[in-house]
Amino acid sequence: MFKYKLYRGEHHSRDKQEETKKLMNLIIVFLVLVVLWALFHVLRSNSGYRRSAKLAPGPYPFPIIGNILQMGRIPHLTLAKLSKTYGPLMSLHLGSMYSVVVTSPEMAKEILQKNDIVFSSRTIQSAAQVHDHHNKSMAFLPVGSQWNKIRRICREQLFSIQCLEASQGLRQEKLRQLCDYVQECCHSGQVVDIGKVVFTTTLNLMSVTLFSVDFSNYGRSDSINEWEQAIKGVMNVIGVPNFADFFPVLKLVDPQGLKRQADFYFEKLLGMFEDLINQRLESRITSPKKKDLLEILLDSSQESEYHNLSCLDIKHLLLFNFTNFLTLTFPLMSVHLGSMYTVVVTSPEMAKEILQKNDIVFSSRTIQSAAQVHDHHNKSMAFLPVGSQWNKIRRICREQLFSIQCLEASQGFRQEKLRQLCDYVQECCHSGQVVDIGKVVFTTTLNLMSVTLFSVDFSNYGRSDSINEWEQAIKGVMNVIGVPNFSDFFPVLKLVDPQGLKRQADFYFGKLLGMFEDLINQRLESRITSPKKKDLLEILLDSSQESEYHNLSCLDIKHLLLDLTVGGSDTTATTIEWTMTELLRNPNIMAIAKDELKTVLGGNKQAKESDILKLPYLQAIIDIGEKFGLALHRAPPLKALPIKR
Repeated sequence: MFKYKLYRGEHHSRDKQEETKKLMNLIIVFLVLVVLWALFHVLRSNSGYRRSAKLAPGPYPFPIIGNILQMGRIPHLTLAKLSKTYGPLMSLHLGSMYSVVVTSPEMAKEILQKNDIVFSSRTIQSAAQVHDHHNKSMAFLPVGSQWNKIRRICREQLFSIQCLEASQGLRQEKLRQLCDYVQECCHSGQVVDIGKVVFTTTLNLMSVTLFSVDFSNYGRSDSINEWEQAIKGVMNVIGVPNFADFFPVLKLVDPQGLKRQADFYFEKLLGMFEDLINQRLESRITSPKKKDLLEILLDSSQESEYHNLSCLDIKHLLLFNFTNFLTLTFPLMSVHLGSMYTVVVTSPEMAKEILQKNDIVFSSRTIQSAAQVHDHHNKSMAFLPVGSQWNKIRRICREQLFSIQCLEASQGFRQEKLRQLCDYVQECCHSGQVVDIGKVVFTTTLNLMSVTLFSVDFSNYGRSDSINEWEQAIKGVMNVIGVPNFSDFFPVLKLVDPQGLKRQADFYFGKLLGMFEDLINQRLESRITSPKKKDLLEILLDSSQESEYHNLSCLDIKHLLLDLTVGGSDTTATTIEWTMTELLRNPNIMAIAKDELKTVLGGNKQAKESDILKLPYLQAIIDIGEKFGLALHRAPPLKALPIKR
């Protein structure tokens, strides 16, 4: 018995060793195959890379992974940097996927307009190939008879001018329902989830257009959850980068599970569409036809010119319309306001592209008629095109007014004006007098500007005639510049000036320029007998006599002073006034800000500029007021981007 057990144990041990050897041999063979495949791929890619003389220039790819690691965490910024080295057309190897990157408008026009047919086909993601969707969808089909047929149906039956006008009533009705729901939430104090209600509105608009029925309601029933989950599920699996697309050897493994998720969500949506189609086919027997896209598609499938349009084609077309329309945004669009061509930007990315990367191209603007009085548009830094004169004026402002040294030197002025403001508000509190925030802030900012520019206060908190004179002139300029002028949209009316804005502009601009001329003459006379003052007017007068600024005339100085005074007083006052108004409307936010001030500053300590870094909540309020205050309650003229053509 003992020998038998020992023999069995030895035999079992030998079997285990043999299995281990076999496993090790398999691992070694697998590693050898991987190494050989990698070497083959490296040799092929390197030789191919050297042979591909016709490929666009681009960074040298690493073996196997290509340029994936060079993309970094923010790929679009990386591509912008690479384009400076390799030009507007460059090639990248993302794994085994060869990609062409276009980074200039001219090259994009060459590809997308002149050679659109050549570049219309695309690499199809693995997730989009489930249920044979890539062979049925207008988004992935190559240009041909099937693609033209589906595109023609969409163009004629869904997006034509007649169809859009006919469905205007549906859009108005959905907008009314949205407004009613938001109003109901306001009355009941219920929070409005903007994303959900907008999704419900667009989903119902599409479902009514396609099927004459609402798919959801604002009560958040199960139906909206079912449709939202399916549609957003499809968009997510299509939008996520898939390793299997870059390394085809991983397609069978599907490491991220995206293809399995795509199969689930596509099947769910297609099944829901199939149920709707079957219900419609049954209802057509006993009920009159409805006027929607599904009815048109079913009729078209029976016509000779669309004899190849099957039920499967219809389902995939409906899926394409839903997933694209519900996620559709228009970051850049054009509007014709009379004869003025205007570009409207609605996304931060596009705004950054225009205002940062292409700021020189878009720096010129259409000049209003009111801004052309007294030849102001040819003297003002706000309207001058980028050139020597504009650079000269901008340099003076940057070096003599807004430099760090100048701002630190004038900190005492700002502290003094803040103290005067606090003293006046405290005096009003003791006497029970109402504080007009707009007026006292305007007085403070105007005095701050006047002391910086002329070393004199233009007004006081007692509301003397001087403040009325300056306030009327400055606000008069702002009003005539800010009011939409029919003459700007219809140039034929310029001679008539139907709103009288040009006449008002001539009066207010002339008044301000005359007041500045008086100040300049007084300073020139005082310079003969008195020592020079340390303000911007003194610097400008000295600069006009220097060789590098020999073209800076007295007229140029007056128009620059007008820009600085108007831009630095009324706009600032309006921003602060509306920020305080919004705080009064939101007492909870004001209470938190006051608690922060008490905690950091203590008792009656006056705030300093250095204290702002210790007040993050107040700083956030100021930032929001600057960014959104003028958007909600504008002070300067509302401007999109009127483009000169």
